[in-house]
Amino acid sequence: MLLTVLLCTLGYHQLVISQNYRLMEEKQAQRRILTPGSRGDVFDREGRLMIGNRPRFAAVVYQDDLRQEFRSTYLSMVRRARKVKAAIDPNSSLMGTLRGIAPGGIHRKDVLKIKGQGKPRTNHVVIWQNQRSLARSDSKGRWETSFDKFYPDREAKIETGSKATRLKMSLAGLCEIKIFRDTQGTWRLEPKEIPRIDGEDLRWESRLAVIRKYLREINRITGRREEIGMLAFKRHFNQRLLLPLRLADDLSPKEYARLVENLPVDSPVQVLTEAARHYPFGPAAAHVLGYVSGARNIDPEAIPGSDLSTVSFKGKTGKAGIEKFFNDHLSGKDGGEIWHVDPIGYQYERVLHKAPRKGKSLQLSLDVDLQIAAEESLAKEITSITSRRTAKDEDWLAVVTKRVRQKLLKSTSLEPAKVDSVTEVMKRATRPLETQEITKALDLQISPEELQDLFASLTANGTLTEQWISDSSRRFGLSSPPPPPGAIVLIKIKTGEILAIASKPDYDLNDLSPRISSSTFRDIQGRGAWLPRTIHPGYPPASTYKLMTAVTALRAGKWAPDHNRTCDGIYKGMECHVFPGRHGEMNMMSAIAQSCNVYFFQMGEQAGYNTLIAESKRFGMNERPPIQLPGVPDKPLVPDPAWKKKKIGIEWTLEDTFNMSIGQGGFKLSPLQVACLTASFARGETRTIPTLLKLPEGSSITDHGGEPIGLLPQQYQDIVRGMNLAAEQGTARRCKVPGIRLAGKTGTGQWRSNNMELNLAWFIAFAPLDDPEVAIAVLVEGTVPQDNVQGGLNAATVAGKVLRKYFEKKKQAVDKKVVVSP
Repeated sequence: MLLTVLLCTLGYHQLVISQNYRLMEEKQAQRRILTPGSRGDVFDREGRLMIGNRPRFAAVVYQDDLRQEFRSTYLSMVRRARKVKAAIDPNSSLMGTLRGIAPGGIHRKDVLKIKGQGKPRTNHVVIWQNQRSLARSDSKGRWETSFDKFYPDREAKIETGSKATRLKMSLAGLCEIKIFRDTQGTWRLEPKEIPRIDGEDLRWESRLAVIRKYLREINRITGRREEIGMLAFKRHFNQRLLLPLRLADDLSPKEYARLVENLPVDSPVQVLTEAARHYPFGPAAAHVLGYVSGARNIDPEAIPGSDLSTVSFKGKTGKAGIEKFFNDHLSGKDGGEIWHVDPIGYQYERVLHKAPRKGKSLQLSLDVDLQIAAEESLAKEITSITSRRTAKDEDWLAVVTKRVRQKLLKSTSLEPAKVDSVTEVMKRATRPLETQEITKALDLQISPEELQDLFASLTANGTLTEQWISDSSRRFGLSSPPPPPGAIVLIKIKTGEILAIASKPDYDLNDLSPRISSSTFRDIQGRGAWLPRTIHPGYPPASTYKLMTAVTALRAGKWAPDHNRTCDGIYKGMECHVFPGRHGEMNMMSAIAQSCNVYFFQMGEQAGYNTLIAESKRFGMNERPPIQLPGVPDKPLVPDPAWKKKKIGIEWTLEDTFNMSIGQGGFKLSPLQVACLTASFARGETRTIPTLLKLPEGSSITDHGGEPIGLLPQQYQDIVRGMNLAAEQGTARRCKVPGIRLAGKTGTGQWRSNNMELNLAWFIAFAPLDDPEVAIAVLVEGTVPQDNVQGGLNAATVAGKVLRKYFEKKKQAVDKKVVVSP
């Protein structure tokens, strides 16, 4: 009966479910490789490439091609390990042992590894023949460091931060010994310990030795100094064996040519070509275009076999700007391959192949010529402001020394007097200082390494500057005030298309491709360049808001354009910007032209704060403009009594109404919002929906989601006439464009930053006056009080250059049409 049951069971498995076993065997012997599709291109409105793909070359090896060499190298290392073990004298010192097994010295990466046990996550310094290595212990207190060379004619010295007396040492990757420090401080072999040869370790060492042989050849040809460690190699072998192992990534064209020309024909080294993001215009529109980073999840359904063991090349996903907002549109269609593999995992036969496809293209509303003109004019003005600063700004020194003081008090046990001494030494220093200099001069109860770690964290926010002397030593100094930030938005009035949108400080997008290095990240973060200021709602609109005050008072029937008022420089305790001077008698047009605070204090007082608040919200000043960009955390704000009560706990006063009437007192707007308000006013409407996508030629958006501005034609024209007077002979006269009449308004606001009273310079305009085509908003921030930026002096100058470029380009296009016309 048992025999019958056994035969029936065998027959069932052999005949009935044998197909299931064949399928299981097939799956176990197959691996799937997924390949991402390249991303689509992005063009400006005239078809010029703004984001594309460049070939990215990498020197790689497929480990499947190295199996025989792995085997022969392993057998050779086993023989060498046995010889080394036999040559070790258990009564010898460490130096005697090393000289015995390597009388001529050893020169190879990771030639000697020293391991130890200490406190978790602490530093342990090991000094070996004048070479210094810093190893940090892991969560269990284990640490390991290695050295590249052994010189038999030099004496070795090992010092551990944990003051350990017993360590483990790996000798040239062949065998492992245990050593101890005797009473004289000499490191010796443990007398009763037999050197240990680990076959598995030797197998890994032999594989890595082969890889490093080809890496040395690549370095010789290209002049690079690439390295690969055991941890990275093991990770790739165990997890991504089917994929090529990168030995030298992102080769330059010159390195690529050298490699292709000098590699032997039978070399297993291959040059892999991939697509990396490329930005032909570098930093132009950096915050708008955005960048890609990180690994994108490859579509698991790109090819059949979702139940197979799968590896994939890394895809890229948009992390900011257009790249992020249109990520699905720009991402390509993924492909891949299925391979038969042997029991170890090496591939030997391809079963299926599906090529990936490129993503869709995108055409933006931006004009590269205008974008570059905007960025260059803004950068030139920023440079001009910075150049007029004094050598040392006391206000800024107070800011950075306060930051250093707070960091040291919070993160160390130093007494306040010692902390003050540190900040004073750095303040008086004529050059950056090493932390050893500071700790030694002040006799601080803190190690130079710990102080260096604390100082390094202060470079991230621009408090300190950092100079690298070596991998383990740096100099630090108090930073100088950063250049003034700024922003520009140029927008087509009828369609809402953005022609240029620039934010400073910025960064070169090519520095972020194919990856963002830690040094690049620190630099951008330290300069505050990550912030897209054009869409950041963090600024009071200052005197540009006076147009809104005028619209509000006129619509409410509380004012008339010909109402005359006398400016004596002050009204009910609130000063005009010319105080202690005065404007004298003014009407609405001249008040706009000269940006008279006193006139608009009285206009706002008559209109009332409730009407001002309601009108501001009718124009959408409390809402983000819908734009094809990822949003920022902050929200726009129109101040009101409830907001003030909640924020500072007191009631609304007449002074708040005065502040509101001139664009101060809690407003938070973005330059994009202010540009949209200007475009809306130029059309005689309340809303403008901006877009970064190019619309078909001749498009005219009839519905922007708003409503008519609600003024009588004469009232509207009087406001525009005041803006024209400002541009021709008033505060905005530095924005003149030859042959073009325009309407402009300056603004110089005040705000607090880093506990300093600073200025904001605004300028808005639209042109031409009779049939407006474009609107512009320019913002320049003061960084320190001595910058003293002003709307008419700084922002208007920048806008004038951009508008001149727009109309010059328009004239060239017209002239070209005339020439080619029959």
